[in-house]
Amino acid sequence: MSGFLLGIAVLLLIGIGFNLAVRADPATVSKVVRYGGATILSLAGLALAYVGRFGFAVPLFVFSYWLIGRPFSRLSVGAEHATEFGASNGRPSTGPMTREQACEILGVRLGADADEIQAAYRMLMQKLHPDHGGSTHLAAEVNAAKDFLLGE
Repeated sequence: MSGFLLGIAVLLLIGIGFNLAVRADPATVSKVVRYGGATILSLAGLALAYVGRFGFAVPLFVFSYWLIGRPFSRLSVGAEHATEFGASNGRPSTGPMTREQACEILGVRLGADADEIQAAYRMLMQKLHPDHGGSTHLAAEVNAAKDFLLGE
């Protein structure tokens, strides 16, 4: 009888969880699933490490680390601070902007004229402007690329 009641309680909790997930913001649900999964995997890895099963524990730790969004390509010293010093897309800053970089940021071909540059700039700023929910950093990069290409 107690198993039946426990099963009903579990089904009720699952139903409540699905109801909350349907109403929630997808970004919030993604974050909860990633961090919850990483927590569960880390705890399982700790339990396996405690009983001496390191061969099974290490992959669980690696996967939980990946699950929370820290890929191993960013494990180099100082890479996590690169954006603080003007890096773009996680790449270290290599000095002043080149024409190729500016064209890549705006999404125009290398020999684009002023009208094409202005059109690409307007389209990107409509999406990336901080007043419309965009990023200040990305808007600044788009502005810098436009200014560089138009010689302003």
